[in-house]
Amino acid sequence: MEYVAPYGSLDPNAPYVNGNPSTGQMGSIPPAAAFEHPQREILALIAAAALTPAGADLSQLLRAVRKFGGGYFVPAGTANAITITPSPAFQNLTQLVGVPLRIVAGATNTGPATLNVNGLGALAIQRRNGAALTAGDIVIGQIFQVTYNGTIFQLVTQLETFFVTQAFAGAGGQAGFSGSLVVPTGVTRMFIRAWGAGGGGGGAVFNASGGGGGGGGYAENWFPVLPGATLTIQAGTGGAAGGSGLAGGNGTGSFVSAVAGPVTGVFLSAGGGGGGGGAASATTVGAFGTGGTTSGGSFQPAGGAGQAGQVIGSNYYGGFGGASPLAGGGGYPSAQGAIFGSGGGGGTSNTAAPGTGAGGLVTISW
Repeated sequence: MEYVAPYGSLDPNAPYVNGNPSTGQMGSIPPAAAFEHPQREILALIAAAALTPAGADLSQLLRAVRKFGGGYFVPAGTANAITITPSPAFQNLTQLVGVPLRIVAGATNTGPATLNVNGLGALAIQRRNGAALTAGDIVIGQIFQVTYNGTIFQLVTQLETFFVTQAFAGAGGQAGFSGSLVVPTGVTRMFIRAWGAGGGGGGAVFNASGGGGGGGGYAENWFPVLPGATLTIQAGTGGAAGGSGLAGGNGTGSFVSAVAGPVTGVFLSAGGGGGGGGAASATTVGAFGTGGTTSGGSFQPAGGAGQAGQVIGSNYYGGFGGASPLAGGGGYPSAQGAIFGSGGGGGTSNTAAPGTGAGGLVTISW
């Protein structure tokens, strides 16, 4: 799809402008393609996701995007009878075919296991060779992935004895995490990834708009470690939403450190995103929240900046939250950060409060 400029424009990238009857200013005339092409493209994505377009269902684009990746789920159920409840819900098993589902294991399985998605029925999880799971194929804290093939869920990222991933995050939303991990016997190197928490959106008074919070930074690297040493792990807490006319809170950083081993002190850190600016008087907009900075990583992009409060015509809209590197998910105006490390959306006038920043995440693999 390409950009469709206003009718009669010689510049293929010409912007659309509003008309002003009081001055005789003509507004832009949109060609038919400006309406048709985006609809066709969206419908093509919906159809590719095996969905039937329905005018009454305004969540189909979200369903289609979700089908092709992104995020992870925190399960319920038991170690061998896992349940997840994605929202919006999958309506039937056909919609699940080919969808990658990433899950943070709540317990280590002790034998064959099943997965039940949105109450559609418990179906077997099998190894890539078609065999039933054995004890320890899924380990508590590990992010594993399954895909439904029309009959069973296949364990795509099967745990091997030489590679384990554990995730450390809060219970969801704005929450952070503080804890530790003892380096297992025989492990001398670990791959560590950290996302800082997102900043909260700025609040606004009447006829004004707050800025979106910034996304947390990201850092990753391999580190030598000492078996038996204790690693200290901190996953950041998302920034609070700003009150009326007040700036949002900054997200806090995520880091891993040790006091013994080849490397001591902080291994790497991913800073939290800045809070979005508040709009304390009418007809003003809040500034964007800055993205979090990082250190210690072999790859360490900063978090995405939030969006300043917006004015469209005479209407004021809160800014979008900044994205989390490699994860995305900045909050819509007035919404919480959508995925770990993303910023909260800014407040819209005094009718829609800003969103909180999402908590950070740390994963450790060996």
